[in-house]
Amino acid sequence: MTVLDRLAAPFSARARLRVGLDLVERGKGAKGFHYLARAAVRGCTEAQYRVARCYLDGKAVPQYFVMLGGAATSEGATFARLAAKVPAHRLGTALERVLEWYGRERTIGETPRAFFGRAKVSDVKLLLADLEAFDAAAAAPEDYIDLGETRAFVPEVMEGECAT
Repeated sequence: MTVLDRLAAPFSARARLRVGLDLVERGKGAKGFHYLARAAVRGCTEAQYRVARCYLDGKAVPQYFVMLGGAATSEGATFARLAAKVPAHRLGTALERVLEWYGRERTIGETPRAFFGRAKVSDVKLLLADLEAFDAAAAAPEDYIDLGETRAFVPEVMEGECAT
């Protein structure tokens, strides 16, 4: 992959493919898959093949989004910001860390809504980075089981749904 591939990726399916493959090779599978899927949708046959192999060979890991902020007030609405994607069985630990962080860093009298509204996504990303990382080779069986379930997670794709 070259710098040119990075610059061309928004416009070129082949560049997206190369960026995606490079990310996968460097152990950033989820981010690499995103690039591969975008290239596949644009008609790149090699990317379509790679995405199909991911679905055939891989296992789905249930994950939850950790969002910051977001509120509806009389002044208007703000949208929550994505801070992290955490595998399901690590969600409790993530919640504990975020709440402890709030307890340490808030100003006197600051509400959770105000604190998380001003909090930086990069701070939460750093706080949860080790929980977000996932290594399929070192995964335990419980990594594939969603909260409240007893069997491995299997995504459902129904007729008419789009995978992008």
